[in-house]
Amino acid sequence: MPQEATQAPNWASLIVEDIEETFFSVDTNWRFTYLNHHAASMFGRSKEALLGKVLWEAFPSLIGSKFEPVYRQTMAEGTPHRVEDFSTTTQSWYDVWAYPIPHGLIIYFQDITARKRVEAELLRQAERARVQAEVSHALAEVTHDYQATLNMSARQLAEIVGDACLIRLIANDGQWFERPAFYHPDPEAAAFVRDLLGGDEAQPINEGLSGRVAQSGQPVRIPVISSAQLKAMTDPKQWPYFDRFTVSSVMIVPLHATGRVIGILAMTRNTSGRPYTEDDQIVVRDLADRVEAN
Repeated sequence: MPQEATQAPNWASLIVEDIEETFFSVDTNWRFTYLNHHAASMFGRSKEALLGKVLWEAFPSLIGSKFEPVYRQTMAEGTPHRVEDFSTTTQSWYDVWAYPIPHGLIIYFQDITARKRVEAELLRQAERARVQAEVSHALAEVTHDYQATLNMSARQLAEIVGDACLIRLIANDGQWFERPAFYHPDPEAAAFVRDLLGGDEAQPINEGLSGRVAQSGQPVRIPVISSAQLKAMTDPKQWPYFDRFTVSSVMIVPLHATGRVIGILAMTRNTSGRPYTEDDQIVVRDLADRVEAN
């Protein structure tokens, strides 16, 4: 009989070790009492290095995370709790269950990073479809009041893709950009651009980044750009804007109709750390391509 009793924990350990998810337990003092090999792998430490250690001391990044109140609430109330959150330690998403036991907690992790990526992609696709439907509908009405429509389209793109948007059509002679449609979320910046343009709103098609895109028909995306780099690529008349307002990322795509470039759509991000991505370019490129169908 004693022999059978001593074997029981071994069978339990074998079962827990065989679980494909991360599993560990702590006592009422928050000291590790058990980890399966998935937990040790996730934490990047051996079982021997963690057993007996205090959870909060071993992983101080848990303090202040969404996991902390769930663990503490489970310990205090003696009832199971669940949370989904991103772990900065492993750079992964987890679905976490905390279960009370007589002398502590059992914590069970399921890695849901792949699911979160799929969900995020579905949300991006849904948002992209919504933006395309709204803006392309507006562009379809361009023959009625094209300036008002372009202004509205610039605002929609700026609000959804971020942050500022400028749309310029090419004049019939093919030598100049016509009056631009522009939107900036900062009223001061928007007013500054209007004053900067003044009555001289026409721009030669062979100048700056916009001219380069209009003439080549190829998009330009600069994820990270400095004020000095912008000045090297633009008309000096635009430099006061770059001195006063931040532009951290630039994306310009051509607008097509009947097989030719009829203008450009330019976007700028106004805060650092948010560079335009390939996905952003696809969204804007898709919207620009829809002009051709109209």
